[in-house]
Amino acid sequence: MKKRPLLCWMAMFGAGLICEKYIEGTVLITVLLFLCGILFCCIGKIKDFAYTTKNAPLCSVGERLERRQRISIFVMLFCIGAGFFFMKADCGIKEGKIGEFVGTFTEVQGVVCERPIRQEGRIQYTIKNVCIEGKRVPVKLLIRCTEEYDFGNEVIFGGILELPKGMRNRGGFDYRTYLKTKNIWGMQKAEKAEKVAEHRIFFLERFGYWVREKCEEFVFNSMPVKEGGVLQALLVGEDEFLEDELSEAYKEAGMVHLLVVSGSHVAFFILLFTYILSVFEPDKRGMPFLLIAVIILYVFITGSSVSVVRAGIGAIFLLLSKFLGRKSDSLTSLFLVAFLILLCNPMAIYSLSFQLSFAGVLGILIAFPKLKCYLGGLPRKIGECLAVTMAAQIFVTPILVCQFHTLSLSGLFSNLFAVSLSGIIMMLGFAAFFIWFFLPPLGLLLNKITYCLILLMNGIAEFFAGLDFLSYTVVTPKLSFVMLYYLWMLCLFGFWRIRKRFLGMITGAVLLIELFLGWIPSGLEINFIDVGHGDSIFMVLPDKRSVLIDTGGGYWIGEKEYNAGRDTVAPYLLSRGYRHVDMMVITHFDEDHVGGLAEILEVIDTDVVAVSVHAKEKERYSEIAMLAKKHGFVVKELAAGSAFSLGDVRFDVLSPFREVKAESENNDSVCLMCEYEGVKILFTGDLEAAGEEVLLQQGVSVDADILKVSHHGSVTSCSEEFVRAVTPRISVISVGTRFKSLPGKAVLERLEEVGSKVYRTDLQGEVSIRVRKGSISVDTCVNMD
Repeated sequence: MKKRPLLCWMAMFGAGLICEKYIEGTVLITVLLFLCGILFCCIGKIKDFAYTTKNAPLCSVGERLERRQRISIFVMLFCIGAGFFFMKADCGIKEGKIGEFVGTFTEVQGVVCERPIRQEGRIQYTIKNVCIEGKRVPVKLLIRCTEEYDFGNEVIFGGILELPKGMRNRGGFDYRTYLKTKNIWGMQKAEKAEKVAEHRIFFLERFGYWVREKCEEFVFNSMPVKEGGVLQALLVGEDEFLEDELSEAYKEAGMVHLLVVSGSHVAFFILLFTYILSVFEPDKRGMPFLLIAVIILYVFITGSSVSVVRAGIGAIFLLLSKFLGRKSDSLTSLFLVAFLILLCNPMAIYSLSFQLSFAGVLGILIAFPKLKCYLGGLPRKIGECLAVTMAAQIFVTPILVCQFHTLSLSGLFSNLFAVSLSGIIMMLGFAAFFIWFFLPPLGLLLNKITYCLILLMNGIAEFFAGLDFLSYTVVTPKLSFVMLYYLWMLCLFGFWRIRKRFLGMITGAVLLIELFLGWIPSGLEINFIDVGHGDSIFMVLPDKRSVLIDTGGGYWIGEKEYNAGRDTVAPYLLSRGYRHVDMMVITHFDEDHVGGLAEILEVIDTDVVAVSVHAKEKERYSEIAMLAKKHGFVVKELAAGSAFSLGDVRFDVLSPFREVKAESENNDSVCLMCEYEGVKILFTGDLEAAGEEVLLQQGVSVDADILKVSHHGSVTSCSEEFVRAVTPRISVISVGTRFKSLPGKAVLERLEEVGSKVYRTDLQGEVSIRVRKGSISVDTCVNMD
């Protein structure tokens, strides 16, 4: 490994950016100063002691720790602190500028800087050069209104300014952070709007937008939408025309990176223009500058995404180094590009595009040479192509697993054919596009060849996506394992030379710590997952066994179908490290409680699915029977009076009664009383007032410390007599925002009268309750303070 101090310092700067999310500033600076002081004191003392006592071993240690090394360590620590405070300052300034206007009616002036998107009867705009009430704000905003405006228009919008929704469940999608990676920090649903100027935007951005519009016209005049969406993504990076099924096939085949403009696309674009420019025989000294101009144009044509900016700057560095006759260090250049991007927008470090782009290139630079040697027995072109694919795949796999919970080996084989094919399609598509400007019939005719090649590439994606044995659903790995993985890869490919004994010690220490943490008693954990309108409760028992009560349901959001099991619950379980749930309980067969079961069972195993004793009489029971046959679980019927235990946790079934048949599905809900260390938790499903009355008439004790409020807090449930009988200290309402009448005001008042603290998933996201040694603690995903 070469000595690359700049690389280490920039990596430490990035580590500091990430530290800001997890460590308080006062703690971090104290630790850094303490470490720096101890470092300098100890090094000096070691050297003094070594020389005065003539102790040879200590003397050798002192000799190794020379002044330059001490300075380097100090600079690395300084870079961590610099990254931390840079992120803190940047976020603080932007949050402060936005925060004073949040929740109030404000007039926002800005320039439309992206293609308008139609959503649910409104048009969504991204605006920049933002002024709020006359004050300049260095961020972008999302605006939704009914009026139509064009790219480049300067508009004044009036409405309530809001912050985007953050993470709703642990390990879930954080929409707010996602928007921040694009420098979007606020949203507004505009009630009025007025255009004040046109074309208030940089001419290169206008040119890029014009090219994208013309490219769209050209593409969809020459081929169907399905194939045209692929070509539009390959040429200019726009994926809004991609069909969902085809996009999923590319993802499962490990080819989705081809639909995101990145380094390979920039390379093919440069190759095409190098050939075009060579026809005119330009001055060789001016050639690099012509190509740099072409690269800058291409960056703006593709919308200046992180991946293409990274590739563009890297290509410019390479061209300049060749022009100056200097040898370029690819690794240092890569980290320098990352550093420049993060200086412009430090939140970009959380962008999936940023992470995949840099991890993939890092893998190629580090692992490709050795892999190429290992595959030397294959034909040269095939060996090199496979080595590049494997090198990139090795370094991006942990990121993909953390994001999508899927480990796919398809990409190793599909990319052997698809990468070169995508390059041919891209160059041929651009050539046809340019010819179309001057000779439209010839351009459209040439694009028919491109259409045939796209059909072939789509066929490759669909073929490899259908090979299920090459794709595996996995849980989210722990951060310590991800860091250990990259440490092993760096050592394996010779980038970081470290003694095997020391590497073994680090690995053993991590494994021992994880093993120890896994056996620490953590009590009973009850997690009320935010699934919108519906119920889903995940319980982790003290012995690490687990129970899932209900699965959420499905409904349409605009033109997209949302299924809580597929989109929320299954990813939540995988992010928590669970591929197997010991028992699933379906309280009743309403869609918002059972609708996600089939989707969850596709990726999560279970031993038992428990249902009401009257379930066989329901129409939906046949679905449960079919799922049981397919996935091999046991269907267990629950009736009042029965009980079961899982370790130290006891479950008593309070309803339904065998002899009492409820008139409604809600009143047939399985009602469970869970008890652990003297603390009682009552799960009521969608029990209504009539069902509650049956419980009280039968003399069932419903007194509990924690109440899962039935029927999402509807006024048809939680009668005054029932609430007084339960007298909960804590009440949790699983409710979404679809129905404005939920939870009912009368229900909230009744709970308040008995002194219960109320938590709601619509306001606070996931609600996690932990019972340990008789005490109860509550944590919410969304901080309401």
